Parts: sequence; structure tokens; C-alpha cells
Amino acid sequence: SYIQRLAPMFDLPPEGDDAGWSAQKVSNIHCILQVVRTLVTPGNPAQVTLSSQKTMKGCGLLEALCNILMASGVPADILTETINTVAEVIRGNQANQEYFANVMAPSNPPRPAVVVLLMSMVNEKQPFILRCSVLYCFQCYLFKNEIGQSQLVQTLLPSSAEAVSLTTGQLLCGGLFSGDPLSNWFSAVALSHALVENPAQKEQLLRVLLATNIGSPPVSLMQQCTMLLQQGNKMQSKLGLLMLLSTWLSHCPVAVKQFLSIPTSIPFLTAQAGSSEHDDNEDLVQGMCAFLMGICIHFNDDSVASFSKEKLRQLVEKRLGLEMFLDKLGEVSKHEFYSKAAKQPQLRPKQPNELLLDHEFCRLFKALEGIVVKAVTPKPQDDMVNGSSELSMSASENTLLQQYKDLIREQDSKLQELSQTVDRLTVDNTSLQSQVEELTSTMSQLRDENMLLRAQANTLNGADLSRWKSECENKDNLIHRLEEQLKLQESPVNNSSNLEKELKEKKEELEIANSELEKLRKDQEDLLELLADQDAIVNDYKARLRARGEKVDDDDDLEEEVEGLEEDDSA
Repeated sequence: SYIQRLAPMFDLPPEGDDAGWSAQKVSNIHCILQVVRTLVTPGNPAQVTLSSQKTMKGCGLLEALCNILMASGVPADILTETINTVAEVIRGNQANQEYFANVMAPSNPPRPAVVVLLMSMVNEKQPFILRCSVLYCFQCYLFKNEIGQSQLVQTLLPSSAEAVSLTTGQLLCGGLFSGDPLSNWFSAVALSHALVENPAQKEQLLRVLLATNIGSPPVSLMQQCTMLLQQGNKMQSKLGLLMLLSTWLSHCPVAVKQFLSIPTSIPFLTAQAGSSEHDDNEDLVQGMCAFLMGICIHFNDDSVASFSKEKLRQLVEKRLGLEMFLDKLGEVSKHEFYSKAAKQPQLRPKQPNELLLDHEFCRLFKALEGIVVKAVTPKPQDDMVNGSSELSMSASENTLLQQYKDLIREQDSKLQELSQTVDRLTVDNTSLQSQVEELTSTMSQLRDENMLLRAQANTLNGADLSRWKSECENKDNLIHRLEEQLKLQESPVNNSSNLEKELKEKKEELEIANSELEKLRKDQEDLLELLADQDAIVNDYKARLRARGEKVDDDDDLEEEVEGLEEDDSA
């Protein structure tokens, strides 16, 4: 299984290693976490998710993720995504949920990881996205986990033994009653998940008593939540408490009885549902108050005489009007954040003011909306049931019938939209699965190529290495020779300026030589003239010698005689 090969990638760097969380490692871990979440996302077929979750626990991947959760120095974005990944690895898997419940944080004294995470969730100084991730992780821990739900409620019940450390119940109650609206919302939603599809824990939670003031008698958790709902002026606090009470009272007549026994509960809901404020979020509060009233009517066992089913139904009709009640109720499902919360279990708000509705509450509202409408609607008389025509109905009955028709049309429209959404998501899912298969195939191919290359590298012997080394040296020599030739070919081009300079110098030397040649020619001409003069003198002396009777035989004797004549002349 490829899942088993993912576990070593989550090994923590050794302590003191400054480069342990480099930018590249953070990016790699983030991508691998996305791969893990793709395998266990709630949108996958249940069998596929369950098989992947089982393998992840068996190969140690869940343990590695929990080690990252409890480690120090982990970057915030990696920690947040790891919490989300752990959430989906344990969601709906009892064995993984039990393992997670036993993970201990390395603190003094040691605390369960669940407690440490909840401490971050109710701490308003922690990053908002991190707190949302912790809530999602806690919700996944309680999802279809009756043991975990029971253990949470048990931490709130009276006990003879003194508590020696913080518990999940104490942290949630502290967050529920704090002055931070976000902590109120987170804690109320987290506590409501301990009651989802678990009527036994709803009854157990009725036994929880709180000491509000020293010397004052304890009050029940139900009374305290109702009081906070009536006194609160923060939108998120109200919505969180309304979701908690709606989950608590649904399918639990005993809880409805205790709620109706609080004198101010129904008057407050009636006033809120009948309010005329038209702010978007105020409409949401009014609609949820109407929904809670409808739950009190439908799951009412008539044990509180002043607020029996019929009396509450008449109260709705006389004080609010059935039409207004249905309008207020319909505002919930029309709200923008209802559709966002209903799409997927994990909420993805970009900022705190977008945190209004929870996914499980939206599922509850969708399941009970039609039931609530029927509960507040007066039952028709037998003659109407037996087929009286619309023409014989009264005006109010026709109005009611028209409202039913409008509601049915609206629900049909929503059903069609949801069907289209399902078709689109199915196509997207098919495309994503195809991409995953393609990536898996590519990874397998690359892995095989890598193994082949390693095998080839391991089979190389000494002779092969020598041969390759010799061939590399030959190639290097060839490259060196080619480089030298290239330099020689480039040399004439590079020396063109030197040649031009040389040519200029030679031209200058040629001009000087020509000048000297002209001078030599002139000197030669002068010498020739001088020789001609000397020849004339010699001839003259020859004639004079002959005139004296001297015999002139050759030029040497003649010269001696000429010299003798010159001496006589001088004498």
C-alpha cells in the first residue's frame, strides 16, 4: 500500500536542528497532508475511507501525525493542517478515536491531547483558523463515538472524587460562560456534538449542576444556558446557545419538560420570533427561536400543563400568526451561511463574523423543518381529510393551503438545485479520482525508473568505470584541442588591428626608403658629373704628355705622369 510509504515522511526533525522546518520541507509536508486528507475526506465512499483509516493507524501514520500535534516548534500552518488531517483520519472510526483519546501531551503534569487542543480552542489569543481546526478535530472525535460522548458528559456530572486536573467538560463550560463570543460559539457547538444521535447523554446532561455564586444554590446547565441566551447581546453567543438547545431538546421529551419548566423560556422565544428587526443575522436568530419553539411543541409530552402542545400551538397562532411563524422559520434555510455550513462537515470561514451555523445543526434543521411545520399547523377536521374541496374551505384554511403549496414548491426547487449540485460534485469527484489515479501511476513509473537506474549503477564493475573514465579523458583532450584550434582561428581576427598598425609602419618605412633612394640617385648623378670632369682633365693631361713626346701606355702610368706634370706645374 502506498499509504504505508507516507508515514516516514512525517518523521520529526531532531531537536536543535535549525534547518528542520525549511521552506521546502514545510511545502512538502503540506502537500503530503493534502494527499492524506484526499484518502479520508468525508465525501469519499464510506468503505474507502474506513479502509484508508485502518491502514493509516496500522502503519503508524496516525501516530506520526499525533507526534507532530504534540511537538514544539511546528510552523502554525503545518500545525493547523495536521489537526485537520488527524480529524479526518479518526472521524467515525472507533479504533482510531480510542487511540486519539489516549494520546498524552508531553506536559507537566501530562494531559490528554484532547484537553490540550480544547485549551487552545477556548483561548481567544490563539489564531482564529487554528481554533476552527481544533473544533473540527473535536467534532470528528465525537462523530459516531458514543464512548467519547459519554466520557465528555461524565466530566460534567457530580462526582465524589475531587478533580485533580482540567477536563474537557470544565474547559467547555468555561468557554461557554466566558466573555469572548467566539469561545461561547465554539464551546456550545462542541458540547452539542456530545448529544448528536445520543438521547441517553441528553438525559444525563440534565443532571449537570453549576455553582454560580458562593452561598447560592446550584442551578442546572439548562437554566444557565437559558439565562445566558436571554441576557446575551452578542450574535455568535446567541446562535451557539440556540444550536445547543435545539440539539439537546430534539427527540428528548424530558429535556423539553425541563426547558418548559423555566418560566421565562417560552416568553423569550415568543418575543424573539415576533421581533420586527430585519437585519440578516437578526432574522437568523428569530428563525432559530421559532425552530426551538417548534421542537418544544413536537417533542412535548404535555407534562407541563401551562405549556402543553395545544397551548403552545395556540400561542403561536394568536401571538405570532402562523404565516409569520412559517416566514421566520423559512429564513434559516434561506440564509447565505446555512447553505455553506450544510455542504460539508468542516467549516471554512475566512473571518470570525462568518462563523454562524454548524454543519450538524443544519442537518438537524433539514430533518425537522417539515415536522415543525406540521406540529404548529392546526390539524384538519375529518370532513376536510375526507375530501372536501378547496371551495368549501375558509379563507384562513385556503391561506394555509397556499402556504403549504408554496413551501412544497420551494422545497422542490431546493431539491432540484441540490440534485444539480450532486451531479456537479459527482463529475468533479470523478475528475479528481482520475487525476489521483494518473498521479499514482506516474509516481509508480518514476519509482520503477529510479529503481532501474539504481540497479544499473550497482552493476557497474571496475573495468566499466575505468573504460568510462578513459573515454571521459579522451573527450576532455579532444575538447582541449578543439578549443586551441578555435583560438588559432580567432587569432587573425583578433590581431587585425596589429596588422593594420604594422602596415602603416611599413608604409612609413617605404616612404623613408624612397626618399633616401632619391637622394642616392642625386648623389650618383653628381658623382657621374664629377667623373666626367675628371675624365676631361685626364684626357687633357694625356694630350699634354703626348705633346712632350711622352708615351702613354696605360692608365696607371698615365696617372703617374699626370701627377708628375702637376708637380712641375706647381713648381
